[in-house]
Amino acid sequence: MLTKRFQIDPEVQSILLAGEVVVSDGRVLFYLPQGQLDRRLYEGVDRALQALGGKWDRKAKAHVFARDPREQLVALIEDGKTAIPKDGFFSTPPAIIEQMLDLGGIGEHCILEPSAGEGAIADTICAAFPAAKLRLFCVERDEVRAAILRMKGYHTHVGNFLEWFGPPTPDLSIDRVYINPPFEQGQDIDHVLHAYGLLTWGGILVSVMGEGTFFRSDRKSIAFRDFCRVVDAYTVRLPEDAFVPSGTKVQARLVQIRKS
Repeated sequence: MLTKRFQIDPEVQSILLAGEVVVSDGRVLFYLPQGQLDRRLYEGVDRALQALGGKWDRKAKAHVFARDPREQLVALIEDGKTAIPKDGFFSTPPAIIEQMLDLGGIGEHCILEPSAGEGAIADTICAAFPAAKLRLFCVERDEVRAAILRMKGYHTHVGNFLEWFGPPTPDLSIDRVYINPPFEQGQDIDHVLHAYGLLTWGGILVSVMGEGTFFRSDRKSIAFRDFCRVVDAYTVRLPEDAFVPSGTKVQARLVQIRKS
């Protein structure tokens, strides 16, 4: 998993030191100290807590974490800097999921969702076609998100998708793949090519991919664009604000590949 360095100034350190961490119902909540912070200082604190995975919850009046950030929080308070895991996870917005399903269809297929996150795509599929749940497989390397998938009742493999080689039942063939992979360092290319290899003949793969893949001049990106031409891939660029509902302005497009 990639990491990034994050650093804060002494004022933000002092606010974090005065805050309170509370564990409740499997969630970790960070409460800011009492009193009004000026906008600049609050934004610095909020940015630090978001970098650790926290999200402001107005009802709880706290930043809420899906996993315990205290080790990294202590490093930020003591040293003003820490290494933060960077897994590239951004939930797929509903409008994009609808486009993906329009490109791939559902029907009586065996479906794979790699990098499944918390199951946004799987949830949409099963809401429309409940029977699809029996033939839908998720792969997710993050244990917390994988636990959420299993709680929802999905067949879930926990681990690196690039090391997963198909359903446990040999007679099942993957007919459809819907994937929103991580983009960093060309990981989207690696994931799409691996998914294509798992796809049965006549199957369809639909993936979100970083826009950089389609204009970068490195060998990996050029080779992938050549691959897209060979397999007659269809691509459509997404609006610039497509991922804003998920908290990022990343530029992306959809890629549809039929294996034939």
